[in-house]
Amino acid sequence: MSIHVQPINDARSTRPRCARRWLVSALAAAVLCMGLISGTAHAKKSQIKKIEKTGIKAFDKIFDKAKKLDNKIRSANRKVRKSKGDLVKALGLSKGSTYTDAIRALHEKGKKHIQMVKSGTMPSLKASDAAPAEIKDGVKAVNSLLENIPSAINDLKGAATASQGLTAEAMKFPVRIHSELLSKGTSGMIATIFKGPKITRAVLSNLKTMKSIPVRAASTTKNLGEISNTVVNSFQ
Repeated sequence: MSIHVQPINDARSTRPRCARRWLVSALAAAVLCMGLISGTAHAKKSQIKKIEKTGIKAFDKIFDKAKKLDNKIRSANRKVRKSKGDLVKALGLSKGSTYTDAIRALHEKGKKHIQMVKSGTMPSLKASDAAPAEIKDGVKAVNSLLENIPSAINDLKGAATASQGLTAEAMKFPVRIHSELLSKGTSGMIATIFKGPKITRAVLSNLKTMKSIPVRAASTTKNLGEISNTVVNSFQ
């Protein structure tokens, strides 16, 4: 009589590997959840940060586009700060002076030497040859901003519109981090544990910046409009 013996090692031998995989996945998910929680708390406290890469190609394709939009807002605001700083320095005003205050001070000190001229739809200032150096420097500082306002406003309008679709796409990223990393196999499992929280924080920070683009673009546009109007009302 022959006795057929069922192999008993198949199921048992695969249990440790299955268990290990389940443990790694569970641990990775837990680590990512911790990253989401800590990242959310961190985002609430921090200021608007620059958009950074995450190392996940599908995510960075969207974030790179959003970064260009964010940079347009930052560039417009840098030009305002630079122009205001130069104007304040030229007139010897306090650093806390607003741009509007500085323009009014320029008018008071140099109204006899400054003429407003228009080139297209934008005004610009012209100082007479007899104007003091500080007045000429002040006029130069204001004009450096005025000449960039039309293009800046167009860029800001485009950024606000384009950011909405990108933000809607990026909103799906937090729940995709786990699957994106694990799709790379064993190396992805390790990356999930050790890099997951950092990637999660970057995604949340990027999302915060992207969500802020329409509001920041509108605020910067309003500021540029007010500066232009102040110049016109002061020197017309």
